[in-house]
Amino acid sequence: TKLTFTLDEVDELQFYSQASTEVRVRSCKDLSLKYKLWKRGEAEPYPVTPEPFSRRLEESDENPDLQFTENQMTPDTEYSMQMIVSPLDQTDWEISTPIFYLHPRSGLPPQIKGISSQYPYLSPNGPNEIEVEMEYYDDDFSFVWKVEPDDLNLLSTNLKPILTFQGRTDGSPLRSGNIYTFEVIVSNKYQATTNSVEIEVNIPPFGGSFVLTPSTGVELETTISHSAQDWTDVHLPLRYEVYVLKASGEEILISTSAQDGLEYSSGNSDNNYEITVALYVYDLYEAYTRVTQRIRILPQPTSQLIFVVEDKTNALMDEINDDNSSRSAQAILADVYMLDGSAFASTSGEGDEENRKAVLKQDFFSIVE
Repeated sequence: TKLTFTLDEVDELQFYSQASTEVRVRSCKDLSLKYKLWKRGEAEPYPVTPEPFSRRLEESDENPDLQFTENQMTPDTEYSMQMIVSPLDQTDWEISTPIFYLHPRSGLPPQIKGISSQYPYLSPNGPNEIEVEMEYYDDDFSFVWKVEPDDLNLLSTNLKPILTFQGRTDGSPLRSGNIYTFEVIVSNKYQATTNSVEIEVNIPPFGGSFVLTPSTGVELETTISHSAQDWTDVHLPLRYEVYVLKASGEEILISTSAQDGLEYSSGNSDNNYEITVALYVYDLYEAYTRVTQRIRILPQPTSQLIFVVEDKTNALMDEINDDNSSRSAQAILADVYMLDGSAFASTSGEGDEENRKAVLKQDFFSIVE
């Protein structure tokens, strides 16, 4: 005779547990399978617990089961248990298991609603966010993310419901067309639930050009036109942003148009008066391509500079005070920056057009003062 025991998962929703035995004997006829069940720490019951924890074994009972219901076991209470096989008509022998322990659980298991990202595709340059959506949240939940391929440059710990990352660990962008699998394991002290999703890396805009003409000019005098043309992407519409790079490397937004004309401030004499202008082309899901061009902007003669600045200042003040000005706050702000790059107005923040112009007016008066 051989007697082994296994215990299945306990269903928290109904406080229902199932104990299974594997009984191998020459014949199951006239054998009884009985159970002792008592709260852990209390004295063992005697005699064995009566029905319904006792049942007769049949010849077909290779894996007899025992089921407990809510009124038989109290959630969050530890129980001691022992199984016994003995003849129905004799008590001179029995086979029993070692004492084992049951711990019915209460509360709901973690229930994952799904995994979502900002966009249907991952941005090659990022940053990207992947979030697990739960049916409900509990302070006891712990989160563990697993990513394949495992080469993401994580900006956040992988132990939170939101996973933030930008590019790969070697500093390069994500490879367009690659597919990443994100698996999250949500667990409490009783059990764990898992879910996963596959997301493809977006392909950024490609095939276009960025031209600045003329390539040489005089500060605050020569209008340099830029043109971004022939950019292609399947996720339309495209969005354009043009930046000028300061000597510190900071990028200042000067235009949000694919075609525009600006009068630039001069470059640094150490760099032969050259400045760098960068174009960003974004698709609908924020995948972008960055290209740069360099132009040479010569300084005004010192004797002329004060008059140029005065004329520009007066023109900008008139435009800022004109509530019917057709130019956007961003366009005016670019001129303000070119006039005094050391005092970049705070209107680069969020807000509607009317508020942005109001703040611009306030900031510009401070610059002029």
